[in-house]
Amino acid sequence: MTSSDPLSAQILAKDDVVKIHIGAHIDGFAAISAESLVVGATESDPVTGRRADVLQAAWHAAQVAMRLVKVGNKNWAVTDAVNKVAAAWDCKPVEGEAFQIVFVQWVLT
Repeated sequence: MTSSDPLSAQILAKDDVVKIHIGAHIDGFAAISAESLVVGATESDPVTGRRADVLQAAWHAAQVAMRLVKVGNKNWAVTDAVNKVAAAWDCKPVEGEAFQIVFVQWVLT
């Protein structure tokens, strides 16, 4: 398989932080999931330092966000909570990533 994206030929190295972002479209509804990991990390050779901080910040921010996305809450409350969690790990959220999208059947935006 070949790709027109020149980065597709990049060789992964130990300690690279990688984001896997996948999605599916079934019966008109889209679902997207993402996970970040560090190449080569194991129980005996765990992630440390800033890489560990950013992964912990992202995980905890996602947990908080999932608990806040419910009827009656506002989008800004989720964004504010994500910012606070990231700050606790001395990290900053990626702009444009801390928001909600309402998925409607057969509409991809």
